[in-house]
Amino acid sequence: NIPLPYRGQTKPELPSEEVLRELPPGPPRQMAQLKCMTPSYMKTTPIHHSSLGLPSYVQVTSPIRRYADVLAHHQLKAFLHDRPLPFTDAEMKEAIAR
Repeated sequence: NIPLPYRGQTKPELPSEEVLRELPPGPPRQMAQLKCMTPSYMKTTPIHHSSLGLPSYVQVTSPIRRYADVLAHHQLKAFLHDRPLPFTDAEMKEAIAR
């Protein structure tokens, strides 16, 4: 178990098919669906991400833009090189809470 900034999202409450059919296709219908999406959140243990349909998700693509990505890169690099992890679970929780 590696403490990482796992990103999760709860299941959105989407409008019924009947309500969606009343809206014109295209942007109006898409916006109605987007407005129902729940915000994402982070934890240091694997959590479900409903929008992606994944049991767990860690974003590590852009360490230049996101501090959480830098943390994930450091943790994974240490793990892959069989070195001690630079952040404990408590330190990771504190860092992603900022």
